[in-house]
Amino acid sequence: MIGATDHLLQNYRKACMVSVAIAMSTRTETTVAARTGRTGVPLRQLKGGDDRGGFEMLMDQIDRIVHIKLWGVWQVSTATDFCSAVHQFGQGFLGKPWSIVADSREFRAQSQEVARLRREAMIDVQRLGCDKIASIGSNVVHAMQFKRIATESHVSSAVFEDETSALEWLHEERRRKA
Repeated sequence: MIGATDHLLQNYRKACMVSVAIAMSTRTETTVAARTGRTGVPLRQLKGGDDRGGFEMLMDQIDRIVHIKLWGVWQVSTATDFCSAVHQFGQGFLGKPWSIVADSREFRAQSQEVARLRREAMIDVQRLGCDKIASIGSNVVHAMQFKRIATESHVSSAVFEDETSALEWLHEERRRKA
């Protein structure tokens, strides 16, 4: 018998397989960002969605952090594109521990289906080595939804009001281990 988590992961993988084909469409674009990481290396960038709801991801392979900006209310198609993108970026860390910092200040509470896909994405990234997710936001409803999803996914997470505090939290354990 398949456990509930395994069943969710199977459904998530199916959604991501469909999303890989969708990600090649005009809804998502991958570029090298003008923004650079701490070392000056250009960050890999991926964008999805539209003005009503979407995401932007920047991958910093040196610091092993995926910087994400989320906005608006997502359609299910945007959520599946997001799942595919975060999975693709997570695979780029080759099994080494990595983290996510998500600027969610313009992100709104989402539908149950979108929240389910985000929870499955958190389970997937944890299996890919993501050890912490920091959310930046001031929207109480979003913060509550994020914490519920993160708790259900068993991912170490916290909500912050600014990027500096979020990055400090992400780096603190790595500094202790070094």
